[in-house]
Amino acid sequence: MNFDQIFNDLFDNSQTTPLLSTGWQSLDKLIGGGFSNELVVIGGRSLHGKSTFLLNLALQFSYFQQYKGMMVTPMSNLPSFVKHTAAILQDSEKDFEDWEEEILLDSISDVKSLLRNRLKLEFNSQNIEEIFTTATEWNASYLILDDFFHYMGFYYSPTAYQELLLKLHNFAQEAKIPVFISLLNLATAERRGGDRRPEIMDFYRSDILCQNAHKIFQLYRPIVYGITEDENGCSTENKLGINLLKNSLGKSGTLGFRIHNSGKIEGRF
Repeated sequence: MNFDQIFNDLFDNSQTTPLLSTGWQSLDKLIGGGFSNELVVIGGRSLHGKSTFLLNLALQFSYFQQYKGMMVTPMSNLPSFVKHTAAILQDSEKDFEDWEEEILLDSISDVKSLLRNRLKLEFNSQNIEEIFTTATEWNASYLILDDFFHYMGFYYSPTAYQELLLKLHNFAQEAKIPVFISLLNLATAERRGGDRRPEIMDFYRSDILCQNAHKIFQLYRPIVYGITEDENGCSTENKLGINLLKNSLGKSGTLGFRIHNSGKIEGRF
């Protein structure tokens, strides 16, 4: 991408979509201030924090900044979601049975208020058109679809994949909101060996994905692979790498974050 293209993107006066800040200064700086009307992919292998990262984003947007949003998470349920959300907000590693009654009541009340007023939550992987309709009626400022392949149904083919990604791409543009999806990587990183850092090629049909996504991230937790120390001899216990591998504005890079046992994610730098 050359200067003229980047200049036109950054100074396009027709771009009226407000940027949604991630709440992490280093990540905002990397992506150009925040997320806009774009399709954003969050990738990684199991246990690398995709769902947790998306929940942290939803809380940054809707709890701390009070934007309205919609999140569809077919692999969860309401009790699990409430516990996970409350633990992040309290940054608590304690089991819920050990929480003081007052803190427990306050936390659950906070989550209930969030879901009633600012975060539309769905657990069923319904028809994508129905999701678009609900998000529009809710006047959502962002849409999160966790566990993306659940929306493919039985049509797990390159053609269906292309069509669904294009629908998401177009909806983000037309609704002028960011659309986030999480994608489980193929097992190619494990076969590659070494530090198993994820790459673009680890996505199913990465060529189709790159055609439709504006930003592509890969999450990486070395501790999942039994790598307990980094190249500097520091513990990787709570280390989370966020790798921006594609950016429609051209800038990419890797940032280091800390993921607490509660699920709260915070910038390390």
